[in-house]
Amino acid sequence: MRGAGRYITLPEVRERIVDIGRKTFGPIDILVNNAGVPPGMPDSMRQFKDLEDKDFEQQLDLNLRAILGMTRLVVGDMCERKFGRIVIISSESWRVGLSYGLSNYAAAKAAALGFMRQLSHEVGRSGVTANALSLGCMNNFGYDETAKAITAIGRAGTPEDVGAAVAYLVSAEASWMTGQVLALNGGSVTA
Repeated sequence: MRGAGRYITLPEVRERIVDIGRKTFGPIDILVNNAGVPPGMPDSMRQFKDLEDKDFEQQLDLNLRAILGMTRLVVGDMCERKFGRIVIISSESWRVGLSYGLSNYAAAKAAALGFMRQLSHEVGRSGVTANALSLGCMNNFGYDETAKAITAIGRAGTPEDVGAAVAYLVSAEASWMTGQVLALNGGSVTA
C-alpha cells in the first residue's frame, strides 16, 4: 500500500516487524530497506525555498532514521552469525539535480548512502555486506512518458527490475561487493 511506509518511522513498529520476522522465519540474514516515499509524494514536492522544517523531518524520519533503526535491530545478530546482507533502496535524486522540488528527499537519500558506506567498513570483516540501489524513473508515479524520453532503454523501471538487482546483492555471488551504490536507471544517468 502506497504511503504505508510512514509506519516504519515508529520504533515500536520496527521492533514488531523484526520480532515477527524472527518468530516466523528465524534469524534475519537479509534486510532490504525499501520504504522511502512519504504520503502525498509526488504531489507534495515543493522548491526548497517553500519547504518547512516538518518537510525535512518527514523525509529524514523515513529515508534515514527508519533505515538506521531497522539496521540497528538486526546487524548485531548478523555480525555474530558471520553473515548478513543489507540493501538500501535509494534514488538517483541524490546524484542528479532536478528542478522538481526534491531537495529534502535527495538530502535524506544521500545521508542514508553515507551511512551505508560507513557501515560496510564496520561490519565487512564479520561477513556482512551493505550496498544500495539508486533507482531512476519507476513506473509507480506515472513517469512512463518521461522515462521513454530520458532513458537509454526507453521505459520506466519496474518492481521486477528492482527485485532482480536485490536478488543479486543478497546472493553468494555478491559476497565481495560492499559499500557500493548501483545505479538502476535504464541508462538515464551514465558515468
